[in-house]
Amino acid sequence: MLKKALKNYFSSALYIFVAMGIIYLILIIVVFLFVMNTVQNLGVMFGDISDLIGNSVSLSGNAVEEFIDYTVDKIDWNADFVSIVKQIMDTNWIKTSIEGFLHTLNVSTENFTTEFDIILQNCLGSVITNLVVAISLLFAGVYFAGVATGYLVRRKTAKKNMKQVILNFIFSPLFLALTVFVLMWLAMLIKGYVLILLVVLGLVYEAISLTQAWFIYGRGKIKYKQAVNLKNVGSNVLAAVIIIAIVIALFVLLSFISKFIAVLVIVPVAVYSVNIIGVNADSYICSLAESRA
Repeated sequence: MLKKALKNYFSSALYIFVAMGIIYLILIIVVFLFVMNTVQNLGVMFGDISDLIGNSVSLSGNAVEEFIDYTVDKIDWNADFVSIVKQIMDTNWIKTSIEGFLHTLNVSTENFTTEFDIILQNCLGSVITNLVVAISLLFAGVYFAGVATGYLVRRKTAKKNMKQVILNFIFSPLFLALTVFVLMWLAMLIKGYVLILLVVLGLVYEAISLTQAWFIYGRGKIKYKQAVNLKNVGSNVLAAVIIIAIVIALFVLLSFISKFIAVLVIVPVAVYSVNIIGVNADSYICSLAESRA
């Protein structure tokens, strides 16, 4: 079974590009929409700030004009250009001028700071909302890539007839619920022994996967013990460990080049690898049942 599982992994490797295409396309669309919406929100913010400042200046009387005269007089405009620039940069003239200008508006205009804070908070809230939506769409894209890749992988390695499709549709949720329940129960039962817990969880997960595969593909064709035994369960776990190790090794290797590139490559590779791990039990039982037919 180990040989069959690894053969599935390498022989179907071209499907990685299916996951890549879907994920990268959605990534480009999401980034474009996020940037466009964020730029639009910033434009609205700067427009609101401009209107607020314009209204505040008109209501501030001579206070703003006097502050501007005072700020401009700090610089020796009769000096050469280099000296003027040096005065501006070395004395933090720009920073102190902006702070003083806003302080003058705040003192001379009622509720200026409150309205200014509201504008900033509205913009920040919109940007955060855009970010949450973008991240959600990315996760949805990764999920869709997983579904599409899984369909193609399963069609190649474990084809179903109509009866098997119906059985899978009916009983897969039940086996999934059983798997989640058993794994959660074991996680609560085995506390403090992480390595042992991972081994037990892996064995139980693969045993249930093989049972489900036998029920759909092998029932009436092969004996249950031929499908679900310690050798097959252990082989499937070992295959999963090897596949995970390949993914981790590839990530570490690409990280030496660029962590950004490593993430871009590893996400679709991981999507493909998870699908292969998930279909290995079905593929093995399907081939075993066909050989006994």
